[in-house]
Amino acid sequence: MVNIYTQRVKFVIMSDSNIYKDNFKYGVFLIDGISIFIPKEQVAVSDEYGQNDPYNVENNINKPFQKRRIDITLEFLSKCVNKNSKVLDLGCGEGHITNEFSKYVYSENIFACDYSISAIKKAKNNFPGIDFCVSDVYSLPYKNNIFDVVVCNNIFEHLENPLLALEEIKRIMKKQGYLIISTPSRYRFENFLRLVLGKKMELMSKFHVTEYTVGQMVELLNFSGFMLVECKSYYISCESRPIIKNILNFFKLVLSAITKIFRSSHIWESTAFYLFKENG
Repeated sequence: MVNIYTQRVKFVIMSDSNIYKDNFKYGVFLIDGISIFIPKEQVAVSDEYGQNDPYNVENNINKPFQKRRIDITLEFLSKCVNKNSKVLDLGCGEGHITNEFSKYVYSENIFACDYSISAIKKAKNNFPGIDFCVSDVYSLPYKNNIFDVVVCNNIFEHLENPLLALEEIKRIMKKQGYLIISTPSRYRFENFLRLVLGKKMELMSKFHVTEYTVGQMVELLNFSGFMLVECKSYYISCESRPIIKNILNFFKLVLSAITKIFRSSHIWESTAFYLFKENG
């Protein structure tokens, strides 16, 4: 197994060398065999999964929303890896989507981190072949230029400082590496309807700091040294009573068709998926 830990933490991490930084500022310690790269006083307060998974991914893994996350993430991943590529899943939660990466990459080359120790405990127990640790996106414990691909599934909407996070991602990524992002589409169909009806736009979760349009995401990533390769989503039926559902789905399909005619990059679906490439 390739180790990305620093020389300084070899005494607690039973693996080789080459992935983790030598001078990680928080050092490292273990809780129940899990490597922790955040200050000890933050472990409890950052444990978003302490009671349970607030996003209920495991119970909904075969439902359309989660299935789309997996399908498009793997589609993008398949375009930019081989079996020996090193991949990091940043904000991996309980690791259910991370584990799917092994369809395209050897498990020993898959690394993942999350801010929640409860999430990482479950991930480590369920998927022992993958290297999981607790870390902060703003101060990652990995060495420079080590990953071929970084995956960020639904974390950008949680970030108070996305530019700082992108600076760290760029640091750990190989030159001309790939970044896969999924994040809510700010003016998705449901929010578009709210605005037409004179209502306030709503965020998808109380845990979200903000949500982005496609244009805003592209500007943010361009500023940080990434270029857009592809942006997409695919259609999922609206959830409502049958008659209303049919009407809403009809208008959603019409708007999607108009968007395509005018070659707009707007995403009417709840989630937009991006494949970016580091500019080098």
